[in-house]
Amino acid sequence: MDWKKYLETLENDKDWLAAIDLMQQVIENNPSDKEAYIRGIYLLLNILLEEDYPEDKHDTMASFLKKYFEESYSKFSNDAEYLFFIGYFIELADWYFGEDKLELAGEMTKRAYNLESKNLLYEWSWRFSKGDPLAGKLSEKIFTLDKSKIDWLKSKGAPGHYLLNVIKNCYEDYKQQAYGN
Repeated sequence: MDWKKYLETLENDKDWLAAIDLMQQVIENNPSDKEAYIRGIYLLLNILLEEDYPEDKHDTMASFLKKYFEESYSKFSNDAEYLFFIGYFIELADWYFGEDKLELAGEMTKRAYNLESKNLLYEWSWRFSKGDPLAGKLSEKIFTLDKSKIDWLKSKGAPGHYLLNVIKNCYEDYKQQAYGN
C-alpha cells in the first residue's frame, strides 16, 4: 500500500499517533516530496485544532509542525501549490507556525496567485484570505465551470478535502447572497 492510501486509512481510523509516525518516516525518506510536507503539516494542524489526542503529545506535535513548515518553506517557497495550501493553513492557526507568520500567510496566497494567475483556486484563496467579495464569484466558477479543480483537490487527500469544503461553504454563502437560494 502506498503511503497516501495508508495515511488516509489511518486518518479515517483516527489513529493519529500512527499517522504522525508514518509522516515522519515519509518526510525523512522523501525530503523533496512537497505533498508529503503538505499532508504532514495538515495532519498535525488538524490534530492540534480539531481532534482528541494525548495532552502530553501537544508540544511534540507543535514542534514537528513548526519544523516541517520551516523545512518545507525553505524548499518550496516558490511553488504555487505549496503556497496555496500552506498559506491558507497558516491563517487557521498562525501561532503554531511562529508569531510573525500571519502576514506571511497572505503573502503566500498572493504569491501562489501571481505564479499561476490563471488558476481559479489560487485566485480564490488569495481573495478569500483578504475578505474580497469576489471570492464568492470565484467559488461559483470553480463549482460550475472548472470541475477539474474539484477533482484535483480530492486527489490531495485530507488537505484537499478540507479546502474543498471551505470553497463549497463560500459558494453556498455566495449563492444565498446573490440568488437567495
